[in-house]
Amino acid sequence: MNDMLIVPARAEMSARTGFAANLFDRAAELRDDEPTRAALLAAPEARFAVVAGDRPVLRRDGACFGVWHDAAALASLGEARHVVFLGREHGQGRFGVRIDADRVDALRERADLLTLDLRSLAIQGLVPPAELGAIGEAKAMTDWHARHMFCANCGATTGAASGGWKRECAACGAQHFPRTDPV
Repeated sequence: MNDMLIVPARAEMSARTGFAANLFDRAAELRDDEPTRAALLAAPEARFAVVAGDRPVLRRDGACFGVWHDAAALASLGEARHVVFLGREHGQGRFGVRIDADRVDALRERADLLTLDLRSLAIQGLVPPAELGAIGEAKAMTDWHARHMFCANCGATTGAASGGWKRECAACGAQHFPRTDPV
């Protein structure tokens, strides 16, 4: 379907890597603006890149696949365990969501969905190049949350903050941030 990532000829070299190109505004200035993020999350135009455990959940529309789900579709997939604010596209909120891994088998049965590992999605070109970076970011960030629920300093439970871009420990005050090393 999408045999190659199409980037402008003058794009920086990192944009030529499949997971490096995100075409939406990351809107980092909104990460700590809870009222604005809540409004973006509740808006009917909000879209969600969903991961079940370590498997992206794609919408199937005939022979095409897409990363973004609306709120009604998200509700039919399973309970959101972790939600990360990824940014805005055309002013509308984009979020990464992790649901339980045990939902994968049930989701595979649905004709309107595809669950497949991230590497296979990229190699087979199953999603538009502009969406590949978003699902990669959603997977990385929600995986980080699933693996860092306890404070490395004191062992207490941490909570998500800043739109999902850090975790905070109420017990000792430590702040924890995801690594953003390229893969």
